[in-house]
Amino acid sequence: SVSTTWLDRRRNLSIIGNLHVLLLTGVTAGSSANAYLLSLLILLAISVVAIAGTITWRAPDERVTSSGLCWSLWVVSSILLSPVAWDHYLVLLIPLYVFLAVEITGYENSSIHRTCGWSYSLGIALVVGGLVGFMLLPYFAAARHARGYFVLVLMSYAGLCLMGLRQVKELKHGFAEP
Repeated sequence: SVSTTWLDRRRNLSIIGNLHVLLLTGVTAGSSANAYLLSLLILLAISVVAIAGTITWRAPDERVTSSGLCWSLWVVSSILLSPVAWDHYLVLLIPLYVFLAVEITGYENSSIHRTCGWSYSLGIALVVGGLVGFMLLPYFAAARHARGYFVLVLMSYAGLCLMGLRQVKELKHGFAEP
C-alpha cells in the first residue's frame, strides 16, 4: 500500500495519485468513494494496458521506428500505471523523441511523407507538444502546481496511441488516409 502522503504530491505523474487527489481530497477513510476510486482505477489500468497491447500487437514489424515507438508507448504506460512516478522518470522518454525524430525526418522510408492523415498529424503534434511542455514547464510554477507534468504525460500517451492506430490502419487496409 502506498501512503497518501506520496500519492498526493503535486509532481506525482501516476493515474493513481492524480485520481486520488482529484476524487478523494477531504474524503474520510472507509467511505464508499474509496470503492468507486478503486473501480475507476482498475478500469483505467485495464484500458491503458489493452490499448497499448493492441497497438503493439498490430504494429508493423518491418520498421525500427515502429518498434521504438511501441516500446516508448509501454514506457509511458508504465509511468502512468505506477503508483508513484516522479518527474525525473521523464528521462525515460528520451528514446521516444529520438524515434519520433527519425520518423519525422524520413529516415528509413518513414510513413510521415506518404501519410499525412489527421490522426497521425495530431499524434505527432501531441507528442511534440509534450516535449516542448517538458522543456518549458520548469519555468512556470503555476503550471507545475496544477499537475502540468501529468497532463503532458497524458498528451504523449494519447499522441503515441494516435500514431500507432494510424500505422495499424495502414497495415490492415493497405491505404493512406487522405
